[in-house]
Amino acid sequence: MIPRAITATPVSAADPLIERCRAMGVPVWRVDSAGVPSIEPEAPGVLGIWLRSAEIISKIREHVAEWGEQDEPQIAELYAGCWLLPVPEYRRRRRSGYMIGMVFAPEIVEHADFKRLCQAAAVDPAVTRRALLGIAGFSRDEAERIHALLVWASQDLREFARGQTAVESLAAQLSDAYETMMTVYSIGQRMNTLSDPAGFIDHVLHRTRETLVFGWACVVLSAPGELGDEHGEQPLFISGDPGCDAQELREAAAALARRLGPSETDIATPDDGLPEALGAQVISHALVRDNTPIGLIAAGSKGGLDPQISSYETLLLEAGAGFLSSFLDNVELYAAQKRTFLGTIRAMTAAIDAKDRYTRGHSDRVARLSAELAREAGLDAAQVERVYLSGLVHDVGKIGVPEHVLCKSGRLTDEEFDLIKLHPEIGHRILSQIPALEDLLPGVMHHHERYEGGGYPHAIAGEDIPLMARIICVADTFDAMSSTRSYRPAMPRQRVLQEIRDCAGTQFDPELAGCFLRLDLAFYDEMVARHAEDDGGSLAIAA
Repeated sequence: MIPRAITATPVSAADPLIERCRAMGVPVWRVDSAGVPSIEPEAPGVLGIWLRSAEIISKIREHVAEWGEQDEPQIAELYAGCWLLPVPEYRRRRRSGYMIGMVFAPEIVEHADFKRLCQAAAVDPAVTRRALLGIAGFSRDEAERIHALLVWASQDLREFARGQTAVESLAAQLSDAYETMMTVYSIGQRMNTLSDPAGFIDHVLHRTRETLVFGWACVVLSAPGELGDEHGEQPLFISGDPGCDAQELREAAAALARRLGPSETDIATPDDGLPEALGAQVISHALVRDNTPIGLIAAGSKGGLDPQISSYETLLLEAGAGFLSSFLDNVELYAAQKRTFLGTIRAMTAAIDAKDRYTRGHSDRVARLSAELAREAGLDAAQVERVYLSGLVHDVGKIGVPEHVLCKSGRLTDEEFDLIKLHPEIGHRILSQIPALEDLLPGVMHHHERYEGGGYPHAIAGEDIPLMARIICVADTFDAMSSTRSYRPAMPRQRVLQEIRDCAGTQFDPELAGCFLRLDLAFYDEMVARHAEDDGGSLAIAA
């Protein structure tokens, strides 16, 4: 006899196990560790009244007390032909209560306790009998099996919830890192009224010299960098005529730097060893980052009615130095945030690859293969870079797939494969929170579509599949076939290439398949060797 489903009010998405129990005709309680119910069966009519009777609730509380002493709560017989199926629930790894299912055998309605319960609940026994027989179709053995399945399902759901929490946390961290980078970038954009940092520094020097009526002003940075000249000299920016050459000015700046503290303004004269050409007084202030000097701004040969440097000039130069320090700090912060952001993306993909020892390095290899294929297909440098990044994150959604499914050594069940097929949409959902990665999403979402149709998640075909996704599809499949996986060994190189040739027009875009077959794969073999070395030599890729 197949139990019919109990009619119930909708259960929230947070309670899928309760919803499934009700669909199977299994009454469900949710109780805390003291046995106080927060959810009770919502069966209609007399059956609901009978199930929610005071005696049944009291009996449940007694068993909750017993389960509290058990490491693994066991099935309990409430009455002859009536069993309670406890599923522990946890909060912060501590047992907080139970979801309790109740199943019945048909003989329940023949037991004296049934009649007594009907009488105590003030319900008609005949009507209650008919209602109860509609869900009473289980034996003791079946009750045991259902209990085991519910416990396993609960454990899987908890694991899935932890994975979802990790995904959400990682997405939040990525979003926060990106927002920080963009905030720093926007500040830099507001500060930089010109198109390049050197132009901005020149503009600051010019305005400083013009406002303070100095004959010259300069900025010298401590070490070569992007603002340095082709000879690797310390970057030097000059406005006006200091009356000496660049080398003399650098030497004078070095002498001034030795006199300066991190937050000090200094006024020096030729008596302090400076060239007389720089003027009677030279004012300087350090440029700092994290309290460490990174250079200085200096000015001299003051004109106007008063040739002496006053507190007014001192304050304005200090303001200019602070402005330049902030500007240079923002440039470095933006670069550091960009490196951190890309490093986080790499760390995330490495974490996903690391879930399965057989796929370590997979994301890096797919990204590089995709970029080389994009270049061979005629895409420009900017497009190649975006294809590379999309290839790098194409499998990010696998962080939301249970590890026991990803690493399973045997054939996947339909249900397990359905979980695998969710990873493009999970990855899309994670990365859609990051505006700068919006153009990468088509590759993440559609890299498992087939050119002839029938792929996933949307079964689109031909050029309806985004070009980025068609490129990654070829690269992803090549690396998958070339790698040893938990369920099969790596395929020989010639066989892999033949598969790509044979599947052109069915699985793969035929033009892209042709482009791929023209690639020199020496770079790929070098990557494989490097990944194998990093993995202690355990990575297996067919030659």
